[in-house]
Amino acid sequence: MKMGENSLEIRGKIEKFYTYRTAIVQATVWIEIEGHVMWEMLNEYLERRGYHIDNHICWKLDNGMYFMYSDRKLGIGLSIIEGNW
Repeated sequence: MKMGENSLEIRGKIEKFYTYRTAIVQATVWIEIEGHVMWEMLNEYLERRGYHIDNHICWKLDNGMYFMYSDRKLGIGLSIIEGNW
């Protein structure tokens, strides 16, 4: 993952995607997605891979990292709890 002032780059293949409130990441890092530019980058990242951005979504990369987008924040962690919340 690479991040700049107005940039966001996540590397890796999405192995599993969790739709609205079907999982929660045990995040150790939270990044506030401020402004329209970073939100658009995250949206484009997901859409290029065939997924739709929504609030409270999670995904797992092939490198074992988990991501969660919720309330304009991006959480990153190494574990996830599957189940509705």
